[in-house]
Amino acid sequence: MKGLHFARPFEYRLETAQENILQGQTIEGTLAVINRDATGQGALDLEIALVYGEFKEIKQSGAQAFSFIERLTLARNLRIGPGQSHQASWRFKLALDCPVTSKHGSLFLLYGSDLSTPGGWGRIDLPVDLAPPLQVLVGLLENSFAFVERGRRHSEGFTELKLKPPASYAALEELLLSVRLNAEGLALRFRGKVKGLSRVTAGGLRSRWVDHERVLPLEQVLVKEGQPDRQLLRSAFEEAIKEITPDQLLRK
Repeated sequence: MKGLHFARPFEYRLETAQENILQGQTIEGTLAVINRDATGQGALDLEIALVYGEFKEIKQSGAQAFSFIERLTLARNLRIGPGQSHQASWRFKLALDCPVTSKHGSLFLLYGSDLSTPGGWGRIDLPVDLAPPLQVLVGLLENSFAFVERGRRHSEGFTELKLKPPASYAALEELLLSVRLNAEGLALRFRGKVKGLSRVTAGGLRSRWVDHERVLPLEQVLVKEGQPDRQLLRSAFEEAIKEITPDQLLRK
């Protein structure tokens, strides 16, 4: 990926060899600044930051919509001659539970000389996907249980997956599964919209939301070379569905 930003008389070039990024990975590259003026320029600071922003808020509020995760100063008080450049390396270690890219928001890299001044920096978005164990979980839900992912978003430190149940789960209309993987383990939050007979109206139906939470210790989730225990994930999902799917009678 490459980024190019002009703030006269300077040109900023951001480069990283990585195109597809996963939670927990390290992303690194270079940032160069070039003086396009005929005279020397300075003093200049060179900065880069890892931030998160939601697209709707960015459109409405601009720079104020970004939440800074990590900020680096790569050089201070640079003096750059005419036509000359300065290049520095940068590196960020993404957290296992960092936000993933969705239609709602994304991680970004901001870069330039003053990240606190709107227009003083450029940006590129980072296409971040779920960590491999979470990808295995999503694949399990889709291939073994016939659920279909309809969308995802970052919410309260979790990645929330919106899942459409198969017709075989007649009482389950919708399932929201929030997942977070970190050093403490795999946290799972299930929220199912279920329907059934109502005691209020004879022969009527009503729906309600039912929640179920569980945390699986990391040493149980990752069993060999970072690969997850598929049977453990399967059992955790089956138990959760059993908990949130009601019988045919819903209480008032």
